[in-house]
Amino acid sequence: MKKLTILLFSILISINSFAGYKEGMDAFREGDHKTAIFHFEKALEEDPELDILDTLGLLYMISAEDIDNDYQKAFQTYLKAATGGPDTHTRYILAVLYLAGKGTEIDLEKAHHWLLKSIEHVENGHSLWLLGKNYLHGLGVDKDYKKALEYFVRADKQDNANAQFELGHLYEYGKGVEKNIPKAQTGRL
Repeated sequence: MKKLTILLFSILISINSFAGYKEGMDAFREGDHKTAIFHFEKALEEDPELDILDTLGLLYMISAEDIDNDYQKAFQTYLKAATGGPDTHTRYILAVLYLAGKGTEIDLEKAHHWLLKSIEHVENGHSLWLLGKNYLHGLGVDKDYKKALEYFVRADKQDNANAQFELGHLYEYGKGVEKNIPKAQTGRL
C-alpha cells in the first residue's frame, strides 16, 4: 500500500509539473513572458529535474515589455543547467555570459572552460569560433595562432562564417600559417 501511495504521489507531482510547463509554454507562445516565468518556476519547484532551465534562462535574458531583463537570474539558471548535464547550447550561453559579464563578473578563464565543455559531445560552430578567438587574442589562455587556426578550421567545417573570416585574416597576415593571399581571399581551406 505504501509503494502504491508513493507511486500515485509521484505521478501527481509529474502531472502538476507538466501542467505548469504546458501553461508556461502557452504563455510564452502568446508573448506573456511574466506568466511563462511564473509557471516555469512553479513547475521547477514541483519537479526540480524538469528539463526547462534553458528556456527559463532565455526568458530571464530576453527583452520584453512585461519584464525586466534579469541577467543574474539568467546566469544562475544557465549555471545550474550547464552543471546538470551535457547540453551544448546551455554551456555555450553560460560561456557567453562569462565573456560579456552579464549576470556575473567577466571571467575569461571560466568562459574558456565552458566553451570547451560545450564541444565535448557536439561540434558547435559558435563555440569553436569563440575558442579560436580566445587563442588568437590571448583571452583567458596564452595567445597561440596554431590553436586558433585549429579551432577556426573546425568551426569552418560547421559553416561558421565568422571562422571563415578569421581564417582569411590568418592567411592574409601569416599568423600561425604561411602567408597565402589566395586562401585569405576565400577565407576557406
